[in-house]
Amino acid sequence: MMTTTRFLRSWLSLVASALLLAVGVSAHADEVPGPRPLPPEDAKPDEKPAVPPEPVPLLTTEDFKLLPITEAERLQLGVEHAALFARLRTLTSKHEKEARQLARLQAQRKPNAKKLAKAKQTLVRTRVALQTTWQEALPHVEPMGVTREVLARVEAAPTGVGRAARYAHALVLDLPLDEAQRAFFERVVPEVNGAWFTLAAQKRRLELVAKQAELQPEQRRALVSATDQQLRLIDQRFWLLTDFVLRRGQRRQLMDLVPTEYTKVQNAVEHLYQLPEMKPAQGTRLQALLTEMEAELAPDQATVRRVGARMKTKDLTKEERKALQEERTEAYKRMQALQLYAAKETKALLTSEQYDAYRAIPPRLSHNDRRMNPKRVFERVTFTPAQDAAMKALDRSYRAKRRAMQKRIAELRRESADYGPDSPQMGMMQMEMAAAGAEGARLQREAIGRILLEVLTHDQVSSWALGLTGRAR
Repeated sequence: MMTTTRFLRSWLSLVASALLLAVGVSAHADEVPGPRPLPPEDAKPDEKPAVPPEPVPLLTTEDFKLLPITEAERLQLGVEHAALFARLRTLTSKHEKEARQLARLQAQRKPNAKKLAKAKQTLVRTRVALQTTWQEALPHVEPMGVTREVLARVEAAPTGVGRAARYAHALVLDLPLDEAQRAFFERVVPEVNGAWFTLAAQKRRLELVAKQAELQPEQRRALVSATDQQLRLIDQRFWLLTDFVLRRGQRRQLMDLVPTEYTKVQNAVEHLYQLPEMKPAQGTRLQALLTEMEAELAPDQATVRRVGARMKTKDLTKEERKALQEERTEAYKRMQALQLYAAKETKALLTSEQYDAYRAIPPRLSHNDRRMNPKRVFERVTFTPAQDAAMKALDRSYRAKRRAMQKRIAELRRESADYGPDSPQMGMMQMEMAAAGAEGARLQREAIGRILLEVLTHDQVSSWALGLTGRAR
């Protein structure tokens, strides 16, 4: 059976053809008998007719959640082009509503021809307006990675439970992977997404059971907590795999494609201190920026909490409620402006290499997650004698680099003993030790990636990805 979306596309193509015929334009103009119309006198013989813009894939309201735009970029669009993107969302919602209405009319046993024709005409007008708005919006979002290709990918994304997670996981297969990486992720992605889909569906069933049983909110949360925990573990394990197996440039490309909720870096400040070649002055500025943000945000955060609590009361007049809403809106605007300021300032104080390294950090991972050693990662994994031998050989290949890094850290500790805790020299020593530690963590991740690719069997990788082995958090 043809889906509603496909039916609408087919139907709109027919409408477009009918419109062309209505104005006297044939799709096979060369076959029309009779004299040809002469070109205008001011037309140049070699001048090509204007080519209409290529149609833009039209998204649903849910599709917007899959766009690869960071929170800061969303705020920026809201500040600089508020009216345009408000209109885009309004038209998108209207388009969805009218498409559902048309589908309901068509599904009737005896559709009302007049209502059906009117619904089709209304949908065409809204679709044209939506296409026009998207054409206007594209130049503003393309620099943020929202190209026509991305819109087409989002439009074709699978639907159902856990949609954003499954879409984000599958994006790794769109990267330029080498042969070993592609074989690895072509096995892992379907397994992880299958497990995610199953668990998310199970969670929905449990929530339905809890509702039917009229359980209290605390009891409902307890019922689904184990499923939630397993979902978080599988999601985190997948992003650990990308951190271990992909190179930094590949991870940077991946993070440019993931949905907004996956662009967030967990405990961002801690990650920033682990970036390559961080200088004491950068660390000082980061700390000052963090302190400044906390001080500036505190009053507005208090306002939002106070207003939220006040609006829950039932003795408010209409005017009082409106005033409180306006107060909260203004507080949110100031908070958003501060977030934009912090994002711009942070990017400005980083080098291009540091910024790329920061943007390449996978989601859901703390800085401690990225520093785990192989023994902790592969806890409860049973290795064969041959695998043990391969692990020892791999360890030997990293021994020289590891010793050099450990020697450097020891030297820095000896040198720092001569400086006071608040001296500029101590700050420099601490930054250099952090840089050495970050390099050591990078070597560990690289070694773990090689174990996953070269040592473990398919079943061992699957068991680890699904949380059956490895240290449980």
